[in-house]
Amino acid sequence: MAEAREIDRGSAVRIAPKRHWPKQRGNDGIIRVAVPRVFLDARRRDPRDVPRADPAGNYPQNPRARGQGRGADGAGRARARASEVVETCVSELIERMVELRVREGAAQARADELRAVVDKITGSPDAAAWTRFRSRLRRGIG
Repeated sequence: MAEAREIDRGSAVRIAPKRHWPKQRGNDGIIRVAVPRVFLDARRRDPRDVPRADPAGNYPQNPRARGQGRGADGAGRARARASEVVETCVSELIERMVELRVREGAAQARADELRAVVDKITGSPDAAAWTRFRSRLRRGIG
């Protein structure tokens, strides 16, 4: 994360707990943090990115100082970036939804197996013994 965002390692270590990202300790002892792709792809805002003056000493024009606000080009870039972020989030949510549906199907299959086992036990000649055992478990006699 530090390399991708071009920040120092200490900053990366402080960001992870603040954003409550899930962590996992590997067998090698290294703690890995699940950093969202949107965070890694985001451009870092740094005042050093904006030139203060050209070599001749002239400062760049400030459109806001002239009352123009954000130009059409800047607004278009912002909309394009917002659209890109939304598309990324939607694709991540779709992937997560598919994963959860697969897990739901597996859980449903396991529940069906367990129902079959319970039906087999309760439908056996020892059904009365099973009923007594179940009532004892409910009372805590075990």
